[in-house]
Amino acid sequence: MSNQLVIPFKTSRPVDIKSAVKDYIESQHPETHPDAFRSDVEQWEALRKDAISGGVHVSRINGLLRYQAQLVFILTKLPPDIGLEISYDPVFRTRSTAALSAPNLHLELVCVVFNLASLYCQLARSQDRSQAEGVKFATNYYLQASSALSHIVDTALPSLQASYGQPLPIDMTAPFFNSLKWLMLAQAQECALGKAISSNARTGLLSKIAMRTAEHYNSAYDAIENSVPQVANAFPPEWRAHLQIKALQFEAFAQQQLSMDNNAGGQYGEEVGRLQLAAGLAKRASEKANSVSGVAKPVKDEVTKLRNDITKDLATATKDNDLIYHKDVPAPEALPKIAGIDLVKAAPIPELTQPSFLVGPSREAPIFGDLLAHGARAAVELYKDRLSNYIKDNIVDVQKSLDADITMSVCLFVRGFALDALDKKIGLPPSLLAKAGEVRQNEGNKKIESMMQDVATIATHCREAIHAAAKILEAEAQQDAVFQRTFEGNPHISREPSNRANHALLQDTLKFQQAFMTATDSDVQIRDAWLRWRETISLLGGSQVSAHGAIADHRYTLADEWLQTEIEAAIPSTSSTGSASSTILPHARELRRLLEELDDLKSSRAEIVNAARHMAAIDDIRRRIELEASAMERWVEVKPAMFEDTISSELEKYEKYNAQLEGGGEKQAALLQKIEAANSRFIDSRKRDPLVEQREQALSTLYDAYNEYKKTIGDLSQGLEFYNKLSVVTTQLAENCRVWAAEREAEVKRIHDALRQAAAALVDATPSQPDQPSVAPTRGPAQVQPERADVVMTSPRGQVSQSIPATLPPATPSKTWEPKSKFVQNALGSRAAPAAPATPSAPVPTAGPSSDNLPSPWKATVYARELNAADADWEEEEVRNVSPKKPYAHELGNLNDSDDWDDGPVLPSAPVASTPLKGSGKKTGNNNRSLNNSDRTPSGKTKTRSGRVPTT
Repeated sequence: MSNQLVIPFKTSRPVDIKSAVKDYIESQHPETHPDAFRSDVEQWEALRKDAISGGVHVSRINGLLRYQAQLVFILTKLPPDIGLEISYDPVFRTRSTAALSAPNLHLELVCVVFNLASLYCQLARSQDRSQAEGVKFATNYYLQASSALSHIVDTALPSLQASYGQPLPIDMTAPFFNSLKWLMLAQAQECALGKAISSNARTGLLSKIAMRTAEHYNSAYDAIENSVPQVANAFPPEWRAHLQIKALQFEAFAQQQLSMDNNAGGQYGEEVGRLQLAAGLAKRASEKANSVSGVAKPVKDEVTKLRNDITKDLATATKDNDLIYHKDVPAPEALPKIAGIDLVKAAPIPELTQPSFLVGPSREAPIFGDLLAHGARAAVELYKDRLSNYIKDNIVDVQKSLDADITMSVCLFVRGFALDALDKKIGLPPSLLAKAGEVRQNEGNKKIESMMQDVATIATHCREAIHAAAKILEAEAQQDAVFQRTFEGNPHISREPSNRANHALLQDTLKFQQAFMTATDSDVQIRDAWLRWRETISLLGGSQVSAHGAIADHRYTLADEWLQTEIEAAIPSTSSTGSASSTILPHARELRRLLEELDDLKSSRAEIVNAARHMAAIDDIRRRIELEASAMERWVEVKPAMFEDTISSELEKYEKYNAQLEGGGEKQAALLQKIEAANSRFIDSRKRDPLVEQREQALSTLYDAYNEYKKTIGDLSQGLEFYNKLSVVTTQLAENCRVWAAEREAEVKRIHDALRQAAAALVDATPSQPDQPSVAPTRGPAQVQPERADVVMTSPRGQVSQSIPATLPPATPSKTWEPKSKFVQNALGSRAAPAAPATPSAPVPTAGPSSDNLPSPWKATVYARELNAADADWEEEEVRNVSPKKPYAHELGNLNDSDDWDDGPVLPSAPVASTPLKGSGKKTGNNNRSLNNSDRTPSGKTKTRSGRVPTT
């Protein structure tokens, strides 16, 4: 097994050359019989059979070179695609790869040259490199293989890529061929290195040769890995591993050889450094060789032997340096680079670059030597295309452009119905009849009224939704004002006020209110504009047609007649009898004469175009192209670009037609100026006729009415679209407000429920005491500090809002709790100034007991009464519904007043800016009442929601 790689052949199968050539000649060269080229076809078939045989012998080199030369000549006569389907297998065949098949002669040429390179490579491998002669032949064959691959990349492959029309397979791309080219150069350099080693060359020279060999292997590997497109999958894994191993191996060998030079020169530290670098490279090469299956055994053996040698040399050099020389060992990056040198260089193969060395006069006869080149035939077709384009661009299009100028100018300057009015009664313009028919089919004002009703219906829904949202926000704000007054000053019960909690909802309500009010102005404008044009639009729609709205489709013609009759009756009419005078008729005759002259000029221009077309139909340049093609160099591929001068000179024959058209265009421009002036004089004379002026004004009014009708329909369509969108968002806004208000109300209910539960729990938890003698309260201060059992309240969104005390909070420096009930004051004593005590039922001691001395039932009863009294205060406020001021009246304006709303359509002509929210931030009351200073009934008992006094 060799330690070098071999390029395999690209295999192919026989093809039917005879049938493909016969079909091509019959279709493209009808003047020639296919049998005239029978011998050429037989020669082609013989050459191809030998080229795909696959044998490895030096005699096959000439056969492949001859076939390549004939293909080059054939491609000067035939196009790449003659219907001959050519198929070649991939170089490295796997189950997932498929053969490349295409009707392209450039594919055949590339594969033939590739097989020539493969033949050179396989001949090099077959040489005995243990002999000097074998090394010489192997090196030469590798260099020729590299030259053949370079020829593919530089010459043959670009033509294939241009004619193939789609991306080629990865084994037919430039990176693939370049990798093989560098591989052949590397193996040629490797052979030269082996010869230098056997010749006992200096170690410094060997290191440079080995370094260049490693560089070539690296180039081959980089061409695979760094290519675009990626071609790594086209190579077997062991092939890529071989390139890496060889690159590492020869770089390590180069460092080893140069270390010997360092030793001889006394550079012992550098010697050790290079051997360390070589040892690392050899180690990587050995690991790569052992980790990838398929690597040739001779390669593994070479790497193993090199690694052992370098390891032995490194140990010796390190020992000598450590014990004797004591030189500093430089880092691998600090070592000078080894400059590689080439012992071999690939030269072009003459037979590839100059096919005439093998085919031509006094040599082998070229195939299809007597056939007209396909490039010449392409030149004939090119001339036909150029001629067709010239006729179109410079003759026909010029005619059309000049005729279009006539049409546009006559329509702009001359009103034909004005001339016809001198001879007969003028009918309605066709464009006006078409517009009137459109209005009639769309039901005219009836459709506008229906759309306005739809707009009003949706607008009402939007107004009600915004109104409902505002009402909900106002009601919730009033309830929140009562709550805030009830628990104002209590540090344990807090709740976000409405002016902050509903900020986003209120801002949306204001924004939609402003949008709605702005749309009302647009509604008024649209309605007013429509009312101004209502009668004229009705005329366009036709009253009789409206009365017969149920006409079937086949009777639409009758409806159109009614419509035309009704409009004509409303428009003043002119005729020659009533308005033509001696002043108008001369101008009319002059205008008619100029128009007839313009028609004659247009007719003569059409004759010029017909003459040019007739000449192009009988024009034939084929004979001239054939003569020029036969005089060209035989090995030059004939291309259409070579006949540019001939084509240009032939096209000059048609320039005279273009010149005639240009001259007629100048005459036409002067004539149009005369027509414009004559028409102006004619129009001026017509303007003196009052009937004409009235008719023109009436027609203009009808056109304007149609435009206003279309505009109104468009505006109402936009209004419907706007209101549909506004309806969705306002409905959602009202729903959001309802959900939010329900959450706020539930929050208040949870706070009061928690307060009641806490008070009830405190009363129930107090143990019953036996009857005790009544003790008269004293007038001294008393402090009640009941035990706390806090109840944690959560907001509707799950956030902890406040820790609600289950008992009365202790007194704080900023707020002193003073029970309102006289019964409680008598029981606990007052913190205020002493007052005259009531006559007790029992003796009054001089120093009354404090609240701490009260029995537990007294504490619980006092707190429960205070708690229920606070709840009663809130309910009384809720019943009274006292609200000094609506919290958001000035923000919402009169949103709740139905008189401020208009049911008209909303047409948002411009974006609506939101009004900034300005909350009042004012309290609705200043009672400064908290949980600790609630009102009570005169008897000291608490109230329920029904107003009854509960019994214990």
